[in-house]
Amino acid sequence: MRGYDCSFSVPDPVGMRVAGYSYALRYCGVGSGKLLSADELAKLRAAAMPLGLLVELDRNDTDQGAALGRSNAMAAIAHTRMLGLDPAAGFRCYSADEFIGSANLAAAIDYFTGVNQVDPYVWAYCGSTLAGALKVRGLARGFIKPAASSWSPTPFPFEVVQGPNGLNAAGGNIDVLTSTTYPTGLYGRPTSGGPHMFLAHEASPTRTHMRLSDGFQYRVIPLDANAENPLTTMFGQPIVVDDIPTLDALTGAAWTAGPVNVGAGPLTVHLDGTATPAA
Repeated sequence: MRGYDCSFSVPDPVGMRVAGYSYALRYCGVGSGKLLSADELAKLRAAAMPLGLLVELDRNDTDQGAALGRSNAMAAIAHTRMLGLDPAAGFRCYSADEFIGSANLAAAIDYFTGVNQVDPYVWAYCGSTLAGALKVRGLARGFIKPAASSWSPTPFPFEVVQGPNGLNAAGGNIDVLTSTTYPTGLYGRPTSGGPHMFLAHEASPTRTHMRLSDGFQYRVIPLDANAENPLTTMFGQPIVVDDIPTLDALTGAAWTAGPVNVGAGPLTVHLDGTATPAA
């Protein structure tokens, strides 16, 4: 499975979906000109693109110790809340964008100690030496391996691996991320399961749309039983379907993931693509 991260040159999320990318990592909190905006977040949601957050003020953040860790984390948490996201529901990945060895390992551990004093959901972008030290201390819940292979001289079970970097895609410049599944802690992370629907945000209603409880219109696109599930349900919240008179006609045999009569809504559509009668 492929995801992407980017900084100053941001691609079109719909174009990235079409190109086969399944999730995005974007910057928050600190650093100028590269931070995720509310407008971009809306585009990611409309494209059903799950999201993780990155935090980096400078390449050598981890050399600065716990005080900067706390400061960066406070800014990242504030930005997360400003975007309307729950800081406890998704990760912020803090960057050690340099080789970490014996000379700077203690400072890097102090930095992540400071981060953890503020942030409830910490990931780390770092080489294997720091990753091992953070894991044994419980200072990060997930790890991204940088593209620089020399930064990871020893084996480590990274959840995500970066590289190649600097590719042009969908109008932006990206670094490619590879993982075996959706990383845990993405906002809008789907779960695996049988046949699914893709609920894509649409601006205007037609007979091929159903109105959801958030007031928007969503188009129903049946997926093959073996397809990946890109359903986001508004970044973690189940969608309640208020009006589904054409749902069974639209989805046909593909709507088989849950024990539900599709003509008898309203329904609650869950993260794994199943649906149950709404309360």
